[in-house]
Amino acid sequence: MLKKYYIFAAEDMYRGLHGMYEIDIVEVADEDELDTIATAMSYEVMESYAEVMDQLEDAAAEYCDCDGDSEAFDQAYEDAFEDVCADNLYYYWYEIKPEFSGYSCQDLQILASDDYENFEKVYCVLK
Repeated sequence: MLKKYYIFAAEDMYRGLHGMYEIDIVEVADEDELDTIATAMSYEVMESYAEVMDQLEDAAAEYCDCDGDSEAFDQAYEDAFEDVCADNLYYYWYEIKPEFSGYSCQDLQILASDDYENFEKVYCVLK
């Protein structure tokens, strides 16, 4: 059974404080699919935020104990970068309240984009 969810995604360093976040309303069958969408959204925010990416790249380089020009360094850096990025994901979701489930995802998205904090209080089942 499909349910509608509200997703807030950012990166963990600033958590949307600088206006760098994404919100979406999705209709999915299970929380695994929801988690996949939210993770992708958080990665998109990180990738669009140059300062955060620079800090993540620096952190990944610190984990590498290899010579900077070697194939071993490249693989170690790639693995470390994936780890620090995964550690920097930030997202949460709430189910849309049943009384608003008849609204389209597009209409809910418009409402959420006006004032997401108020949207969460009014339209979402808060955990």
